Amino acid sequence: MIDALLAGFLLFRGAGPGAAEGFHYQVLPAAGGPTVSQRIPQQGELTFLRAGPRSQSVTGLRNFGGHRQVLVDVPLNGKPIRELGYVEGSALFYPVLSPDGTMVAALMAPGRTDLPPRGFSGARLVVFPILPPVAADGTPNPVTGYRVLATELTVVPPDWSADGKLVFFVSRQKGQEHVAMVDLQSGTTQLIAPGVLPRASPDGRSLAFVREHSVVVVSLPELRQQHSHVTEWAIAWLAWSPEGTGLAIGESGPVYRSRLSVLNNRNGQFSVLAETGPIKDLCWLADKPIWSAR
Repeated sequence: MIDALLAGFLLFRGAGPGAAEGFHYQVLPAAGGPTVSQRIPQQGELTFLRAGPRSQSVTGLRNFGGHRQVLVDVPLNGKPIRELGYVEGSALFYPVLSPDGTMVAALMAPGRTDLPPRGFSGARLVVFPILPPVAADGTPNPVTGYRVLATELTVVPPDWSADGKLVFFVSRQKGQEHVAMVDLQSGTTQLIAPGVLPRASPDGRSLAFVREHSVVVVSLPELRQQHSHVTEWAIAWLAWSPEGTGLAIGESGPVYRSRLSVLNNRNGQFSVLAETGPIKDLCWLADKPIWSAR
């Protein structure tokens, strides 16, 4: 029986067999094995992929860079895609569903529809509800009723706590980026430590983030360090296993190379799964998607 640490599949956007024909998404068994190229069943390529609640679906943004950007949820089992909402005339970066699937946390840049230039610090951290479709055919509502939690931010993905009470994000203080958390009930913000790319484990016990070339894992809510691992290459992506026992790490290396590894959150052991081409939007799924494969 496969250990729970290595159960599931890693999904990421990247070059692979059939990429020119629309097979932009690569699926790699967490236990190791061949990478399979797949096509998400929807029009156009999705960006900002994240595992949905319980890792049974993938959320992403359709038509990023266009006037209307649509947030969608794609089940792994082939059920119909849900359009969750859309924004017009603004960029929606790294939207992520709350654990109960009723809210979204994201970065928003009003007046932009594209990726901002390096050093941009005009994004807002917002949360907003998922509203019912406006018609029987599933036509989504526009994003509305959003609450601004922080402003003047660089574009670094936020994340929810496992209980949906906190949102983790990155705040720039005195020229240095810090991982921070905001309590949705009180509105209180707390700085945690210097670093970027916060990722909260689904079991609510740990928070991982990146500090230079190190992956740091601290306990929740105590914020005591559990693990620290130095990588050879720059760290671009982190993704927890559905059980919170493993942390997938995507490194970006020279000459368009990337490395996928797993950190065991029980004992801190580190193992390399594969080296591949450029990757984006790494996430860890509970099951293999039954999408078209090549």
